[in-house]
Amino acid sequence: MGTRPVAPAACRGGTAMAESRHAALVLGALGDFLLTLPLLCELRRNGPVAILSRGHYRALLPPGLAQEPFADTDSATGALLFAESAALPAALAGLLHGATVQAFMHEDVRLASSLRRAGVAGVVWHDPRPSQPPHIVMRFFTAAGRLPPAALLDTPVMPRATPAGDTLWLHPGSGSMAKSLAPTALVEFARRGLDRGLARLVVSFGEADLALREPVRQAFAQHRLAFTEVVCPDLGELRHRLAAEAAAFVGPDTGVTHLAAALGIPTTAIFRATDPAVWRPVGNVCVLDQRPAAPSGQRRGPAGGSRLRCGGFSAERTEMMGPAAGLSGGRRGLRRDP
Repeated sequence: MGTRPVAPAACRGGTAMAESRHAALVLGALGDFLLTLPLLCELRRNGPVAILSRGHYRALLPPGLAQEPFADTDSATGALLFAESAALPAALAGLLHGATVQAFMHEDVRLASSLRRAGVAGVVWHDPRPSQPPHIVMRFFTAAGRLPPAALLDTPVMPRATPAGDTLWLHPGSGSMAKSLAPTALVEFARRGLDRGLARLVVSFGEADLALREPVRQAFAQHRLAFTEVVCPDLGELRHRLAAEAAAFVGPDTGVTHLAAALGIPTTAIFRATDPAVWRPVGNVCVLDQRPAAPSGQRRGPAGGSRLRCGGFSAERTEMMGPAAGLSGGRRGLRRDP
């Protein structure tokens, strides 16, 4: 009889079957990188996994992957992977030789040629932008020939060891106004969080979100809400502060939301443009699906909207402002406006 897969408490090494060597090539944005980690952790159970990705992502590797070989694809050496007929340095070629490469990108002719010259055992090309379910992490496992562990999408890949803090952490931006949260919506999340006993508010901004900074300040000042700003932290600092301070997290479909979920923080993720059935974060997450139109082209609800309970928040959808929410004892899962 086969062994029933169980969801690991965290990403860790160790050998579960015949050892195999893998190399992972991940070139996407922060959320894209974090969504590859469940598969990389699974592969690490059976052997070494070399990671080729953007250098600053190394600060986000879970313990089971943190000691694996790492090559910075943004470096001059990494660029040689895509150079026509270029010889790879011995160190980089050594990471690839004999390994099965998990390439999280569309197939690239020059890269494929470089990998063949390096003597890889094979390449698995993972579609980085599926438009339909199943969830992208489930797709990764299927493409790699791996059976997904039970409760895969509900299991944080690097749960924090520190106790939960006393802070509601809010991140309004996503690099796209269609996906970002309005300041008025953020205020409602903040007010209800304080009403339910959270002691502090933190609002974070990345480089792509700085246009939201002043409108958020004005909205919070109007309601006399004090908060701490975290502006453009490096990823190591962001990981540390989220793990140490956040009792709950609210954000749109963006990399910081994926990071909060990966750390095991109770996370409410608001989807206003992308499909949560494909892109929801992995971990202790509840999704508020507030896309403006149903697949049939019909509206999901009138402006002013229905009330939902989700991941500790009951949320009211509004046509122009996105979610406005209040803390409650909600359930985890996917919710849609009727």
